[in-house]
Amino acid sequence: MFVQPRRVGTDFSGYAVEFSPFHEHWVAVGTAQYFGIIGNGQAVAMELMPDGSLATMRSFDTQDGVYDIAWSEMHPNQLVAGCANGHLKLFDVTTRDSFPIQSFAEHTQEVSGVNWNLVDRQTFVSASWDHSIKVWHPHHPTSLQTLHGHTGPVYNAVWSTREASHVASCSGDGSVRVWDLKVPGQAVCHIAAHAHDVLALDWNKYSPYEVVSGSADASLKVWVGHDVAHPSIDHSVSTGHSKRIGGGAPPARPSIRCPPHQMLATRSARCRISVARYVGAPMEHPSRPSPHAMRHPPHRICPRPRL
Repeated sequence: MFVQPRRVGTDFSGYAVEFSPFHEHWVAVGTAQYFGIIGNGQAVAMELMPDGSLATMRSFDTQDGVYDIAWSEMHPNQLVAGCANGHLKLFDVTTRDSFPIQSFAEHTQEVSGVNWNLVDRQTFVSASWDHSIKVWHPHHPTSLQTLHGHTGPVYNAVWSTREASHVASCSGDGSVRVWDLKVPGQAVCHIAAHAHDVLALDWNKYSPYEVVSGSADASLKVWVGHDVAHPSIDHSVSTGHSKRIGGGAPPARPSIRCPPHQMLATRSARCRISVARYVGAPMEHPSRPSPHAMRHPPHRICPRPRL
């Protein structure tokens, strides 16, 4: 069943949105004042009502804009917000006050991405413009691990959906890197992915050897390999975007999602959403990489989407 899109007002401009993994009708929204360029922010928890409207359950004020947000995978009432001042704030929607239950303050520049581990459910990762990636546990005020190697702002870091120790990241240095937290030091895989900033990426949740990256040059690439540390195929996929994938005011928002059946959803700076289908590797454990080809051109989602 589909509900018609509803316009829901927030105090500030929306930057990130994510459904709760525990409550199917709960939505977390990260917002920033003045389009995220300067000013305050809010982390907002909303509930999708039977009539399709969204009602605000809780809102938490932050000193700087909230650029990304993620629900906890270990506690149904908690969410973490990545802020423009480099801080991360852990909030609980059941508390009586509006203060965070934990603050993490190690990044020296904007936190542009935050993602919770879907495998061990105990840790989350943050990406920052200070060129670093940090791994956190909600009960520890200091980071468990810091990953260095990117030479530009890190726009996003995403956990593998199959391996609890694997993280993929993308950066303004044009690269995609894969990290194995069991291997200290440098990334286990360094891909010179695009000629321009890599603004977004995602793991294919249904094929454990695929990572998709999107760039400021409006290109989209699917990286495939039976060994995540040695991807041997890259294929450019046309999305129909004429402007960068991601984009907008700083920082660029993650804008690639991998639903099932070799489909990709992307968002560009032109406020356009495109859905593309490609022919790729088998869904489970391919014996060798295989090239991708578009099955049909992407289409623009209309105000009344029917996907």
